Amino acid sequence: MAQIYTGKSEFIALKNGLHGRTKLTMSLTGIGMWRTDPNPVGGINFAPNPYCYRCPLGKKHPECNLACADAIEDIIKTATSGQPAAFIAESIQGNAGIVVPPKGYFKRVKEILSHYGALFIDDEVQTGFARTGKMFAIENFDVVPDIMSMAKALGNGAPISAFISTAEIADTYTRPGASTLGGNPVSSTAGLAVLEYIEEHQLMENANARGEQLRKGLKDLQQKHPIIGDIRGLGLMDGAEFVKPDGSPAPEELDSVLEAMKDRGFIIGKNGIGRNVMAFQPPLVITEEDINEVLNALDMVLMEQQL
Repeated sequence: MAQIYTGKSEFIALKNGLHGRTKLTMSLTGIGMWRTDPNPVGGINFAPNPYCYRCPLGKKHPECNLACADAIEDIIKTATSGQPAAFIAESIQGNAGIVVPPKGYFKRVKEILSHYGALFIDDEVQTGFARTGKMFAIENFDVVPDIMSMAKALGNGAPISAFISTAEIADTYTRPGASTLGGNPVSSTAGLAVLEYIEEHQLMENANARGEQLRKGLKDLQQKHPIIGDIRGLGLMDGAEFVKPDGSPAPEELDSVLEAMKDRGFIIGKNGIGRNVMAFQPPLVITEEDINEVLNALDMVLMEQQL
């Protein structure tokens, strides 16, 4: 869609981003283990991701003045033709370790893109549909993207994906876009039911409340257990980064904790480039009691393992 609308072909993506399993989306992915195609598509450049805890530029926020966003303009000027089709990013980087950009990041990026006539593609596959306390995570950053991709939670387990765009951009898509399973009635019905359930059961509000509870509890644990180096997230998409005393990633310690938590009945995710981030992305119907139980169990496991 971005290429059709702009008539251009180059893309900018973020380091440590994950965007899919097609040839192009694997090429746009900035994590080596997820790029199984040995011959990536050309015309793609990668910008430093807004990972404030481990800034790729060696700076500190807010003194950095969003240097990682400004790096995109430098890439446009020096590494592209000067006219890229689009910039693509997850509004919160999931597999990178629940990397949450600072508040003004996407606004600065959008200003740069607009200056060069490039579009902003917002990947909401992991973050969409109430996960972050908003229907879409980008709403937390007060920016309107040009194109949004989504899947996963839209079907609550049923296979479905979709993308949306502005009318101006969408109207340039004029050739047949049908596919064998596209718009199938079963997945479409599931998607509609999910949207109704999110609104009727106030899952955005629940994600906000339970997310605040979870992050507060994790910060309390951080004071007792030095293995927890950073806590970040929005709504019910939260990460606790496990680090060694020198600040380096602690993946082995995290594995041990996750195994002990599993034995207590809690299955928790793991991500991050160093595989050292405990990833909390629970069902959106999780309760206050559920959060307390997982926090208490985590406290006990960390004490037992003297972390």
